[in-house]
Amino acid sequence: RIENKDKIGKLEAELKENQSKCKDGQIKSVKLETELSEMQRKAAKLQEEVTQWQLNVENMKDNNRVLKEEIKLLKCFSEAEKHEKTFEKSNFKKEYKNAKIPYLQHELFAALHNVISKYAKEEGIGEDDSNNFFKKLEAEVFVKEEMLFQLQHTAQRTSDLKLCNGRAMLHS
Repeated sequence: RIENKDKIGKLEAELKENQSKCKDGQIKSVKLETELSEMQRKAAKLQEEVTQWQLNVENMKDNNRVLKEEIKLLKCFSEAEKHEKTFEKSNFKKEYKNAKIPYLQHELFAALHNVISKYAKEEGIGEDDSNNFFKKLEAEVFVKEEMLFQLQHTAQRTSDLKLCNGRAMLHS
């Protein structure tokens, strides 16, 4: 019987130790599960950030493509502007400063028709097209009757019309 009591005591002590270890294991397990949940939450948040950055990068790439196209177009336009005929770049500007201001309407319209005809001929634009363009400009002047009597102002006025490939077009 003494031996059994000793055995029972040892087994009870071992049981208590195992129960204590089990309790410690459960506590450790709960702590680890809590840490795991927190890490998973952080990982999900980081994954969201990664996804957002990937979208940002794609948007930036798209923006870069658009910007490259705009730069290409602007370079094209600036190159075209170098070759574009303008009043500032023309020999006509020198003559304009010294020109006599027209006194009579027919002087102004004759000079205007002459300039348009010569320009159209240089650009390979037909006579009918240049005459139609002149008529549209003339119509702009006749719309405002006061312009007919203020020739100096009319002679210096600009129009939104542009002669392009034989067509009178609004210049924007």
